[in-house]
Amino acid sequence: MSFRNRKLKETRLSGRHKYPSTIRIWLIIWFILIWVLSSLPASEVTSDVQYLDKAVHLSQYFILGILVFLNFRQRFFGSLNKQLVLAIFLLLAAIDEFYQHFIPNRDVTLWDMMANWAGLVIAYWISAARREKDDRNPES
Repeated sequence: MSFRNRKLKETRLSGRHKYPSTIRIWLIIWFILIWVLSSLPASEVTSDVQYLDKAVHLSQYFILGILVFLNFRQRFFGSLNKQLVLAIFLLLAAIDEFYQHFIPNRDVTLWDMMANWAGLVIAYWISAARREKDDRNPES
């Protein structure tokens, strides 16, 4: 086995990404982007397509969740367990939705918050399934 293949296998087994700081930077940038978009008045972010708003909420928080759980594998959150990290980000999603109450022409809806939560939970499930698969097949 070549040195490169051995190093790649060790990286895969340890669950560590080659560029952990890049993932952290993307997490921070994406989180800021979500809050910036939440700060825009509704007239600048609305669409005539039915349910597009919910798909956008779900997608934004799904990507955020993927970045969160990639960072979790890098020990970015220290000794916090995955469920606590998920709960913290679910709370932040609810705060983001409540924050929109103070933005002109924006609505706070339970459906938007549920779409935010769904994105995070789906990312959590994918992360948990991948982790379970990695635990069963550490050599793949």
